[in-house]
This record gives sequence, C-alpha cells and structure tokens, in this order.
Amino acid sequence: MSQLEAGGLLFRDKKGREWNLKLDAGIVDDVYDATGEIDLYKIGDSDCSLYVRIMGDIRILTNVVWQIVKPQAGDMTPRQFKELLDGRAQEEMGKAFTRAIADFSPRRLGQMLLKGMKKTEELESALIDRETAKLEMMTLEEAEAKIKSSISAARSSNGPASSA
Repeated sequence: MSQLEAGGLLFRDKKGREWNLKLDAGIVDDVYDATGEIDLYKIGDSDCSLYVRIMGDIRILTNVVWQIVKPQAGDMTPRQFKELLDGRAQEEMGKAFTRAIADFSPRRLGQMLLKGMKKTEELESALIDRETAKLEMMTLEEAEAKIKSSISAARSSNGPASSA
C-alpha cells in the first residue's frame, strides 16, 4: 500500500474532522466549473505556474479544496469550512493537496511534485532552525532594538503620506 493509499490524501481541520482530497475527473471538472479558471488537468504544464499560483495563495488553495471536499461537507457553507482551518490545518491541507495532485497526475509529474514538497519541507525546517538559533543567541537588548526598528519601519511604510 502506497503512502497515498494509506491516507496521505487526508487532512484534519482544527476540530479533528477528516477531509479526503482524492481527485477524479468529475471533481477536476467541478473545480474548473466553479472557478472558471483553475484547470487541474493543466497543473503540470510547462513551468507548473498553476501549481505555484495555487500553493502560493492560501485563499486560492482554500477555494480549490472547498470544491474538492464540498460533497463531504453536507449542509456546510464555504465560510463554515474556512472557519475550521487554522494555520496547522491549512499546512496539512496544502500537503494533502500536493499529494492528491501527485496521485491524480501522470506518474513522473506526481513524483516530481512529491520530491518538490519534500525539498520545500527540508528548506523550511533548515530556515526555521537557523532563525531559531539566531534568536537564542540574541540578548534581550538586541531583541528589543530589533523589535523597535521593525515597528518603526512598518509605521513609516504603512503610515499616511506626509503633506508638504
């Protein structure tokens, strides 16, 4: 039994409900019909820009996943579904979506997507480890100065335009 057959296409929302992202041609058509632009048949075209677009925008990903799980949702509205997605659930949803696309796609494209997901996870882990080590080495005074600098920069870039 492969990882995908063993439940890799599932994710849990913040209340523990399990959602299955198994794709078939009917669901792919449902996603396209509902969005008018997201054609999962083209997810692996040329530079995989559709995949990158979906995975790079949590709103798009959530709307696509809603179309996939809608038959499982009963009377639930899209808003109610989205309210079940905290950060951890969104992260797991993204992984399950990638596995679902890999499972639905031709074998070589699926393998590439899974390898890309693994490399991304490795990179994220290394970056988090590096930044955590930097934080642990920082003194309270350095941390305070960095926070004040960040707040000041955010205020100056988001504040109202000065009138001269």
